[in-house]
Amino acid sequence: MKVYVQNVPVVWQTTASLAASTTSGSFICDGYARIVGGLITCTSAVAGSGLRISQSFDRGSNWDYHTDYAPSACFGSAYSIEIIGNAVKIDFVPETTASIFRTVWYLRPV
Repeated sequence: MKVYVQNVPVVWQTTASLAASTTSGSFICDGYARIVGGLITCTSAVAGSGLRISQSFDRGSNWDYHTDYAPSACFGSAYSIEIIGNAVKIDFVPETTASIFRTVWYLRPV
């Protein structure tokens, strides 16, 4: 399937407060090479894996590969991860309640 650069879908975008962890839900990423996104929050993420981008090799039945980050509070961060699976999901786990949480994620075509 050919995906054109003018058709870059937003797979997760939110402006919300968080009392607990949140997820993008899973989405199929056939025809895309990278997932790129940005995040800002008023609380730090849980150390080691507070922001986790998971990839599946079997369309989301199992999550086989993870890229983990621990974003700092009040510091905007940008991410660009190569897609090697055929499904992706994004999870964020804050250390404490976050009154500010803004994020947006896009799929970039091959």
